[in-house]
Amino acid sequence: MGDLARELAELMGGPAPVVVGGARPGDVRHVVADPARARARLGFTAAVGFAEGVAAFATDPLREPAVTVR
Repeated sequence: MGDLARELAELMGGPAPVVVGGARPGDVRHVVADPARARARLGFTAAVGFAEGVAAFATDPLREPAVTVR
């Protein structure tokens, strides 16, 4: 089960997520990120941890939409 689904359910006081079916054709089965590689190759280190970022994503007020100049 995905960390994101578990974190959101816990944060919002909902029930734990349950897998109810298998993968469908075209589903992304695995997403793998390597923070050490991003740090080594790009000099990037995340300033916000996973749980803190998910909490902000789920609870922060919506921002004004970007303005498109035509």
